[in-house]
Amino acid sequence: MHSSLRRAGKIIAVVAVGTLCAAALVLAAGSWWFAPDEGATARYPLMPSPVDFDGDGIDDYTDILDGARAEAMAAPVYDAGYYEGGYPPDDRGACTDTVWRAFATAGYDLKGMVDADIARDPTAYARVASSPDPNIDFRRVGVLQVFFSRYAVELGCDTADAASWQAGDIVVFGDAEHIGIVSDRRDARGVPFIIHNMGQPFREEDYLAYPWAMHPTAHYRFDATRVASEVLAAFSGALPSRSQAQEGGIYDAAVLQVSCYPSLGPAGEAYTTDPGLIDRAWDLLSGPCSYLPGDPQGEQLGGDVVGGYSASISLIAADGRTLASVALSTHDGAWYREVGGAKFAYDNAGAIGEFTEECIEQAREETYLAESEGRMLPAGERTWLTPEEYESGISAGVASQP
Repeated sequence: MHSSLRRAGKIIAVVAVGTLCAAALVLAAGSWWFAPDEGATARYPLMPSPVDFDGDGIDDYTDILDGARAEAMAAPVYDAGYYEGGYPPDDRGACTDTVWRAFATAGYDLKGMVDADIARDPTAYARVASSPDPNIDFRRVGVLQVFFSRYAVELGCDTADAASWQAGDIVVFGDAEHIGIVSDRRDARGVPFIIHNMGQPFREEDYLAYPWAMHPTAHYRFDATRVASEVLAAFSGALPSRSQAQEGGIYDAAVLQVSCYPSLGPAGEAYTTDPGLIDRAWDLLSGPCSYLPGDPQGEQLGGDVVGGYSASISLIAADGRTLASVALSTHDGAWYREVGGAKFAYDNAGAIGEFTEECIEQAREETYLAESEGRMLPAGERTWLTPEEYESGISAGVASQP
């Protein structure tokens, strides 16, 4: 018996040592392969594009890189589902959504361009889009591969040729199974990181170096000068029209949230499920908006609506997803919406501001002011709910109508 115990002990010791050695090798490899290397990054500086499509003073490739990185930092929940109107909510997306959102930052409407090109030459897309559907085509890797093969410079896929990989490039993996954007960061060997979405924790990583990763099968560098004039389109950033927000659909807004601190008390928020107000908000937020050149990240969002220090309105789905949110800027009084790292200023800022003031006044009168005077009405008799009432209503399953 003692012999058996000694033998078992030796086996356990060998396994433990082997595990430690394997872990050490992985860590060593990770420190060399899988971590960004400043020296390698400096050896391969970003090659700017000669095109600045949105006129913001930043070339296309840098814009695409910035947009992809903003998407990586936002880390939307992985969701490759079908959406009426095409666009998933801002907090959801798949690998293809990283690409169109990156292109939106450079000012391109990738969905619009793909749809236009399919309509212009359906035979070119017959294998990957035999039945064209604008709601999903631009979110199919195969369709994007055909588009880029027509309007981008096609490059090699040899990762040993580090100089051939540049930030802002597009790379396809497998049999049109996955797609991503090339980063400006590189590992010690000069292999570039990839910005992509597979639902993984780190969306910018040394994916090309992973032994288990899919192999790159196509590599493109976008060139707007190759795009036919009837295909080239600028991204507007607007929401789908209300007609596309079908009842029970993914864009069916169930709640309107208005925020204004301190006018709406310590929480600074109030909620309504009033269909009329939701429809009015959607009509306003699906109105025209313009791409904002430059980087407004440093601007203070918020405003002085009804004496508050911040103001925003948000449309929320029944399952709690934020479909759209706009905020007032104290910098210039404009209303902004952010989509995939790109910011857009609404053309109808005055109408949005008036609507928001109206909502804030209603919410104050029906929740906080009435409460302070000791005449708080029951929730069923009011249009607006406090955050506490809204949360308890959801948990009780009765928040569909106040």
